[in-house]
Amino acid sequence: MWISDLLIEVLAAVFGILIVLWIERQRRPHLTMIVGIPGTIDEADPLKRPVTTFTHVRIQNRNVPRLISWVYIGEPALSCAAWVAFHHLDGHQVFAKEMTARWTETPEPEVQQFKVGDTMAARVTNIQNTVDIPPGESAQIDVVSRIKDEEQCFGWNNESYLHNWRHPSWRLEKGRYIAKVRVKSGGREFTDAFLIVNDVGFDDFRLEPASTDYRNLVLT
Repeated sequence: MWISDLLIEVLAAVFGILIVLWIERQRRPHLTMIVGIPGTIDEADPLKRPVTTFTHVRIQNRNVPRLISWVYIGEPALSCAAWVAFHHLDGHQVFAKEMTARWTETPEPEVQQFKVGDTMAARVTNIQNTVDIPPGESAQIDVVSRIKDEEQCFGWNNESYLHNWRHPSWRLEKGRYIAKVRVKSGGREFTDAFLIVNDVGFDDFRLEPASTDYRNLVLT
């Protein structure tokens, strides 16, 4: 009799430990990505900036399942940093390195002029490369931008402000490309892939979810 009671106690303890571990796992930040709503600057812009479309990826930190949400809350994804790698449709990278991503909701950087010898140079300051994403909320990054009446698009980040919005290091000619987005928070990495559609007119320039085949090329 005592053996069966002991067995029941052991099984109950193991079950309790598994429940606690499952709950703690559900509370951990878990980031997912979707195509964000594009940003636009139109012809009525009071600052007379060029008509431009900016594509976005929205990064979401899931909340805990509804089953336990009445007792527990999820953990925030702290100090999220993001990068974008651009690939041809065969999977090969267009550029040798990743682009540090700009978080769309962060303040625009300031362009500071300074002198190097007899030459004037510029740099960006007031840059915020990381954000915190609370559970159940999201933040978005810029991926590429395209100016009206131009066929090429450009990877967009904080350094784009130094190059009249056309950063030469991230120039993408007319065509389609895969954008691999990598986000790091708390020592964990999350990745996803999107299709840049830039072989169309300006009004149809867009970002789409990548197909399974394209995802397999760059995520495996």
